[in-house]
Amino acid sequence: MKRKNRVTSYLATAGVLTLALMTGVTIAANIQSNNLDLLLGRGAQHVQDNSSLDANYIDFKYDNQADALKNAQRMTQLTAEEGMTLLKNDDHALPIAKTTGVTVLGYYSWHNNMAGGEDPATTTGAVSLGKGIKEHFGDKFNQLTEDLYSSVSADFDDPETALASAESSFASFDTAIITLKRNSGEGNDQSLNAGAKEQSRSALVINNAELKLIDYASKHFSKIIIVINSANAMELGWLQNDDPNMHEGIYTDPYTQKTYDFSKVKAAIWAGCCGSQGGVALANILTGEVTPSGHLVDTYVRDLRNDPTYKNFGSYLYDNSDELNSYQEETYFVEYEEGIYVGYRYYETAAKEAMDGNYAGFDYDRQVVYPFGYGLSYTTFSQEFEETPTFDASSNEYTFKVRITNTGDTYSGKGVAQIYVNVPYTKGGIEKAHVSLAGFAKTKLLAPRESDVVEIKVNRDYFTSYDYKDEKCYILEAGDYNFYLADNAHSWVSIDKMSSGKEKLFWTDSVSKTYVYKDGADGKRSTDLTTAVNKEDDELNYKFKEYTENEQGEGYCINFTRANFKDSFPESPKEDDFILSDERAKEQVAIYDVWDEKNNPITEMPSVNTDETSYTLSAMRGVDFDDEKWDHYMNQFSKDKLVEMFANGGWNEKADVENGVPESYDADSPYGYYAHALTIKDINKWYCGDPMVAATFNTELAKELGDAFGEEAHANYLAGGSLITGIYGYGLNLHRSAFGGRNYEYYSEDGILSGKMAAAEASGASEKGLITFMKHFALNEQETNRQKNGYCAWVNEQAFREVYLKGWELYMKEAKMNVRYYATDADGNMENTLSSKTMSAATGIMTAYNRIGATYAGASLSINDILRDEFGFTGTAVTDAGGQKNTYMTTDFLLRRGGDLTLTNNGTDGLYDTSSPTAVYWLKMACKHILFNKANSNCVQGVSPSASISYDVSPWRVGMYVAWGVIATALLADATIITLIALDKIHVKEKVRPESEEEY
Repeated sequence: MKRKNRVTSYLATAGVLTLALMTGVTIAANIQSNNLDLLLGRGAQHVQDNSSLDANYIDFKYDNQADALKNAQRMTQLTAEEGMTLLKNDDHALPIAKTTGVTVLGYYSWHNNMAGGEDPATTTGAVSLGKGIKEHFGDKFNQLTEDLYSSVSADFDDPETALASAESSFASFDTAIITLKRNSGEGNDQSLNAGAKEQSRSALVINNAELKLIDYASKHFSKIIIVINSANAMELGWLQNDDPNMHEGIYTDPYTQKTYDFSKVKAAIWAGCCGSQGGVALANILTGEVTPSGHLVDTYVRDLRNDPTYKNFGSYLYDNSDELNSYQEETYFVEYEEGIYVGYRYYETAAKEAMDGNYAGFDYDRQVVYPFGYGLSYTTFSQEFEETPTFDASSNEYTFKVRITNTGDTYSGKGVAQIYVNVPYTKGGIEKAHVSLAGFAKTKLLAPRESDVVEIKVNRDYFTSYDYKDEKCYILEAGDYNFYLADNAHSWVSIDKMSSGKEKLFWTDSVSKTYVYKDGADGKRSTDLTTAVNKEDDELNYKFKEYTENEQGEGYCINFTRANFKDSFPESPKEDDFILSDERAKEQVAIYDVWDEKNNPITEMPSVNTDETSYTLSAMRGVDFDDEKWDHYMNQFSKDKLVEMFANGGWNEKADVENGVPESYDADSPYGYYAHALTIKDINKWYCGDPMVAATFNTELAKELGDAFGEEAHANYLAGGSLITGIYGYGLNLHRSAFGGRNYEYYSEDGILSGKMAAAEASGASEKGLITFMKHFALNEQETNRQKNGYCAWVNEQAFREVYLKGWELYMKEAKMNVRYYATDADGNMENTLSSKTMSAATGIMTAYNRIGATYAGASLSINDILRDEFGFTGTAVTDAGGQKNTYMTTDFLLRRGGDLTLTNNGTDGLYDTSSPTAVYWLKMACKHILFNKANSNCVQGVSPSASISYDVSPWRVGMYVAWGVIATALLADATIITLIALDKIHVKEKVRPESEEEY
């Protein structure tokens, strides 16, 4: 009997445990269903449509992945060819004939950066710089040095010894090409101190191994070509013959005082983040098959330690972090004390002040090596105004027609016209840079002696000044506005000195009155939807004081002012700067209270889950965002579905078959698709990084590049991969500091250049159906501490708007796409032929990990108050990876401040509050943004307005069902056996124990 009971107990326990385990697995699987769909695949999509409507809204050029890949590689090569920038070309060292023997030196010639840190040597289809040169020069390429570098993983510490076996070949291959590489990436800023081995120099200074290699090459080769493979602007003074540390070709390293022979360095090319085809592009430039036409997107300075941003870049921790009641114990900060004087805006303004005797000790030529916009060519160009520039008050635009002529006799090339504006400045008034980029254009390929006339439009709004202290709005002050037709940001100096012909390069527009752009004065600016007035008084502005009011160390950021650059020059934080004391900041850093009455202003419950209409997402394509049809459509959704769409945006955007919403997928990055959770076939790895794109100064090329991204996404789907609808890119933060780890993802140090290029690239990508999540909004100019509770980025509202938001502003105002859709007539009946309209191609942003002031960037007031209300942004705002209800990236807060989508998959647990009127209102608004952009994307390609969609059961769910079937059968068998044992239908024999023979 005892054994019978034990067997029954064992069987019952096994059944209960199996049932409990399977139930737990099922619950967990349902919670993580979104991630499982991504990792293991979801069911196939089916479209049912009885209509004859043509649902091919987007015209794609390529119907197969092989051709789309070739096109992407072609565009990558063209971008690199137009973006690589000739820095130096003494004695016409370049181009070099294919009959010249070349020796490639430096490990990183074969392991260069394509964008961030990936290696072309291990990337299918990629061509490293060394490989491209080898393929171009054939038997004129020195194989011996490549063989020597193939067995190492870094530059040689002792090139004299390491390369000795190849020295006998150098006479036959006597042109040396040396690559200097700098690598940074996500979470990895360039180091301000490379350690004792490098004598504490920064990572952007030429290092010991490079010094020794160039010295060695100078002793063995007739000339040296330097290739700079870095997205971060390095200290390149040693390329100049008049550098203070250079004497007759001998360079003295200021960190060791050792001398090195640099006498054979004759040419240098910037080739940072040059993409998968960078080697082909470089070889074409070296041999003159392509004439370089790139221009620098950053100011290259001699000593970065003298830059205004240097002392406020890095790691600064609030001493009272543990008292702030925040999500993490440590809260860090960065102070943008330099204000508007970033990059060339500082150096050119400092030059002007020094010339006027107001900045003692500043020497431009000793500070700047290469100015912003600088770039040489194998040929020469002249440029002049084709006719007197004009201003059209109705459009608020200036028009500059510029004639550019290739004045050379040998090489064809492309010329670039840059327009800089000098605005009226009063000492002690609104801060203003002496010059700022206003517009630019690039010519077609010009044969020798051929000319081209390019047209540059400049909207006056883009160089208005923001007065955050007094008028608290944009202002255009009366006075002379001087426009320079320039080669680079420093050309104003030589133009000002011209005694004749100046009118060909210089034009003045005299503005007779001061415009104050606010209600009660001159109203809003022409390009804004609403008047732009101070929105950041309680988020940013309160933190700033003048150098005459407060001293450093009293807890405030000190404004850097042109009125006295010397005495107001930015310093590192000290003393009370390390105490976060303002009550506003403390509240913004503290844990968010979603239930606080002030966070729930809406009292009337919005409509949800109604059946008044039955639109599909395809029927919403081409419908304007403020059309009431969108209100009806959003009323169709249930609250649960709204929560699911908002809280589950990790590399996908959810489907809702009841309302005709297809599943769609999002992927990194600005330089090529990748996402571990998606099925991505044979695609271009990698495109050029954004600095290379910007260096082309060619918006038409940027648009074509975006087009190539869209074509690859479509081709990937045709090949059986995921339908990529969203791209986490491109990058619109600025190169505030040369040390920024993500500079390879961001275009430039200048907002106008960045914004124009971003708008063009987004226009091409979005017209081909992509949603471009421009990143990272905003102030993510460093990687250090960005996820440690989100560092507080302090910047005054003038610099925020004029510098750091300028690129976002142009993206949102200028990116356009052509959308084909089915319109409805006046009676609401759908037409049966496709219509076309122009819509905004600013389809998305990705918010940053850091804070704007003390407020998490994804919940900054600026998203709704500036981007949406002023700029008219209707795109989707997705978080950077993360966004949960119990972190500083708290979902309840970001939802109420304009966030639409979390780049994580929270299942059903994404919000604390899913039911209050305020929560439901913002859920509807968030999902409206999501769906508005999906409706105009590639995810409805092939789905007509009358079609319905369905999905097969996900394969992993089928597996779960099968597993449940097997377990159910086993449990039934288990229960049956237990019952039969209880009824003695199955006999369990008691075990007979032998009696012991031992007597007791």
